[in-house]
Amino acid sequence: MGNSRALEIVIVLFVLSLAIVFQIFSSSDKSEMKSSDLNNTEKSGVEVKDEGLADATDSEMKSSDLNNTEKSGVEVKDEDLADATDSEIETSSDAYLSSLGKKPNWNELDVYQRSVAKEDFLHLLQTVYTVSDSWKESIKILPNRAEIRVSTGNTSEGVYKLFFKTKNDRPAQKETRYWRVASELDKLTESEMDTPLKNLVIAIDPGHIGGDEWAEIEERDFALAGDNSIREGEITLKVARMLKPELEKLGAVVVLVRDSLEPLNPIRPIDYRGRAIKELKKKGALLSELAVEEMSAKLFYRTGEILERAKIVNTAVKPDVVLCLHFNATSWGEGTERILADNTHFHLLLHGAYTDYEVSLDDERFAMVKKILMGNHKEELAIAKSVADSTAKQTGLPAFQYEKDSKRAINIDGNPYLWARNLLANRAYDGPVIYMEPYVMNSRLDYQRLQLGDYEGQKIVGGEQRISIFREYTNSLVLGLKNYYSTARAEKNSKTTKRPSALQPQQPTL
Repeated sequence: MGNSRALEIVIVLFVLSLAIVFQIFSSSDKSEMKSSDLNNTEKSGVEVKDEGLADATDSEMKSSDLNNTEKSGVEVKDEDLADATDSEIETSSDAYLSSLGKKPNWNELDVYQRSVAKEDFLHLLQTVYTVSDSWKESIKILPNRAEIRVSTGNTSEGVYKLFFKTKNDRPAQKETRYWRVASELDKLTESEMDTPLKNLVIAIDPGHIGGDEWAEIEERDFALAGDNSIREGEITLKVARMLKPELEKLGAVVVLVRDSLEPLNPIRPIDYRGRAIKELKKKGALLSELAVEEMSAKLFYRTGEILERAKIVNTAVKPDVVLCLHFNATSWGEGTERILADNTHFHLLLHGAYTDYEVSLDDERFAMVKKILMGNHKEELAIAKSVADSTAKQTGLPAFQYEKDSKRAINIDGNPYLWARNLLANRAYDGPVIYMEPYVMNSRLDYQRLQLGDYEGQKIVGGEQRISIFREYTNSLVLGLKNYYSTARAEKNSKTTKRPSALQPQQPTL
């Protein structure tokens, strides 16, 4: 009996020993797995802090991005790409969409069928909207139509066939745009010559945001030690508020797209975290907390904010022209080492100059073709010429010059002040856009003028008597618009085009 009891004890001890060994082995294996994961992370350039990128669960990523989607109106599927491989990124459905872009519905162009002649389409495509012949990889020109690739990443989706206008085609009867060219406004009577902007709907978009919370995030905050901060979002709003009553005196209906130092975008930078990871992977960039933070900020102020403004402009304001107000700047150094530039200048941007990469993006290619079909360029150029001329005369600023053979800008009409660029604002806003870039905020002269703020009369700045820089900017735009519309609306061929009731402008709720 004693021997039997001893044997049972030995067996129990043996089993317990095996369990302990198994537990030790299991713990060691898990530790090795975590160590392996860390090594893989280091090799791929991912820095992980706290519950960082690599530890985000599928449900957390999808939930966050779904919330972003609902707020911004951007349709997204399979949003969690934090663990996607490079090959998965390249073949994902939105690999050929711009940041926060939506897959276009090419059938929206059906209303423009047979509305543009082949010669006009080609001329605009080659001289205004593209910087090279790379568009031929996506657009094939045939005798009676253009065949436009629907999806760069999926050729099986085929092409959109856009038929050109012929001599026998009648003008389209459907409404294809809400905005009106000058000749479609009421012809001015003699008594109305003092209000040449009568019934013209103008949206003023003060560039950037400003304010203590946002100016630094959007990298538009500059000052020398002891001086007042120069924040682009604040000074553009100052010009906008001065400009509005002056244009209203001339008869215009004027709406400020932004009238405070708060973003219109309801989504905040942290909410773009999942999208930022996705964008970085799509670009082949190394992931780090800093990279994700910077990308999240850019998606917030550079993309999401402008798309939110575009929604207001296109669905509520429905203007005949949009004035995008900006001040230019050059590199101003890091930290406390701020740099003042010697020179100042001015240029005005029209829509165009899609780079080779941008033409390959499905949503940007769609936008480019739609702009051509809507006929934006002709009216945009006519207004821009007048505004550029008045700005040059009022300010005395020299013309800014892009680099020779630039692949991102095209000089327009031989005018040294007019350049085409494919910026999100002049692409996302449906109507003609006058995108102003006068002055250099950190130039020696303009910095002094901005520090003085607004004032009546003149002050000596840079050895000359000058009015305030804000009034000079305002006067330039007022005079340019007044000159253009006074002339255009006095022409004999001017006719009245009433807006359909559905396209009447509204004051947006900001």
